[in-house]
Amino acid sequence: MTDNITQDADSAAFTITRKENIVERLALMQTQSVFLNVKPVSAADNCVITTIITKILPDKNLFAIDVSADAALNEAIKTGGQLQFSATVNGVAVRFNTSSVTPATLAGHPVFAAPIPTSLYWRERRRSYRMPIPLVKPITCTMLLPGLNLDKFPVLDISQTGFALLDENQLVMSAVQVGHVFQGCQFSKPLVSKEPFVAKLCRTEEVGRNGKLRSFKLGLRFEKMSSALENDIKKLLQELTQKRRR
Repeated sequence: MTDNITQDADSAAFTITRKENIVERLALMQTQSVFLNVKPVSAADNCVITTIITKILPDKNLFAIDVSADAALNEAIKTGGQLQFSATVNGVAVRFNTSSVTPATLAGHPVFAAPIPTSLYWRERRRSYRMPIPLVKPITCTMLLPGLNLDKFPVLDISQTGFALLDENQLVMSAVQVGHVFQGCQFSKPLVSKEPFVAKLCRTEEVGRNGKLRSFKLGLRFEKMSSALENDIKKLLQELTQKRRR
């Protein structure tokens, strides 16, 4: 019996079959306490529990999930045979099947134990997603404001297509409007490339007030950047993703 429940014509391109990679994705869902919807394949859509992964045991080819507070739903899941699991992880659509679950206990608490799936559908639905910049390793962006003033702003998050800044003293908001294009922008370390880039202000969001001053989160999109900076950002996103998983 197959456990690949995807119906997309190109599902094979997004289906993971190597066990170590599947275990890595399950571990990410456990670390982030991602909510999983679980239902028997043959049951109605209302026969579903929402749960989280509590333990992964690769050596035993098992992972554990919390049971529901609804005894009737637990019984339906336990006796329902093949099960469908679905979730969204950082914008990624995740689906997989298991043959069944078995009641068990973990640290004295009731759980369901399920076999690690032999395939897992993992599809990124967004072109890119933004990763927050850790406070312990801040990054700043220097931008040229009208009047030829250079100012530095903390970078809040970043992706391959854009980034967000904190404008604490309304330096940007008092000088430009949404749609303004900034020339000669530069990031600080750990981004190595020092070639200036072009970014467009796309949105603003008020995030705080201090007397007459207001703080804003600014969303910017890259309009023009070098391949060196693009590669720098890819490496940074990979590092941030690995640290988040750990």
